[in-house]
Amino acid sequence: RLGDRAVVVGVDVGDELDVARTFATREGIAYPTFADPEFTFADAMAVSDLPHLMVVDHDGAVVHRSQKLDADTEAVIERLIAP
Repeated sequence: RLGDRAVVVGVDVGDELDVARTFATREGIAYPTFADPEFTFADAMAVSDLPHLMVVDHDGAVVHRSQKLDADTEAVIERLIAP
């Protein structure tokens, strides 16, 4: 739905790469997914709950956090990708 106006990337926290790949394949996840088995990324980004969704703006700043794709999150994304 977003086309080339946004990029979605998944991070599988706490799992090794082979487990992350198996999960992504089983769930039909089509966007790039990375493994973070040691919580390095999660700790650096202050992720305190899972699932965790972050919206990052064009400057690389985290502008929104949520546990799901809800109406507030969609509104933030729409604002960021508006022409």
